[in-house]
Amino acid sequence: MRFGGIVLALLVLVGCSSRPAAAPPASTTTTTTTTSTTPTAPNPDTIEPRIKAAQLTADMLRPLGYVPSSRGEEQEWYSIVSCPERLDTDGRQSATRTASHWLDQPARTSLMQYTTSYGKISAAAQTVQVARESLECGAFTSADVEYTSVGELDVPPLGADAQFAVCYHSARLVQCALLLSKADLLTVLTIFTPERSRAAHDLQAAGRAVLPLLG
Repeated sequence: MRFGGIVLALLVLVGCSSRPAAAPPASTTTTTTTTSTTPTAPNPDTIEPRIKAAQLTADMLRPLGYVPSSRGEEQEWYSIVSCPERLDTDGRQSATRTASHWLDQPARTSLMQYTTSYGKISAAAQTVQVARESLECGAFTSADVEYTSVGELDVPPLGADAQFAVCYHSARLVQCALLLSKADLLTVLTIFTPERSRAAHDLQAAGRAVLPLLG
């Protein structure tokens, strides 16, 4: 959104007469100061192309062993974190969102990237903070699989406005999610894998690759 300055023009009309003119009063000058403000909401016209540009590509994930899933890209709504399923800021998500799916079948590992925009820019970083509630989740069921929250995943700071990673364990799989926000955009990288060490490695590598795409 662009804000133009307001220019005030003051015109002083001086009348003439046959009598000697009185000395004009001392003029006063009004100065209007224009201050630039940071927009609180994104430009609706740029949301969709920016979300599309923020998705990881096959070239970026191939070195990690992933190929695109047959599901490809979806415009579905996904939970930001598996537990709790709903966050206080979810209602500020835009109508435009994209999820991309990737597979490493030999390693029984899958990766999903979910990217969305928030109608209020500050809500993206706020969502990362609110998502920390998942650390207190305990046991829960997701897609008919019972998971237990096992705490925060140690991922070094990658340069996002806000960042958070969490892991949940099931009997056979580890589900870990890395949340990264930049301005109004939030991207969530979620991995399902038998090994927690791979989750930490792949999420860090994918996070470094995706951050420049968030703008």
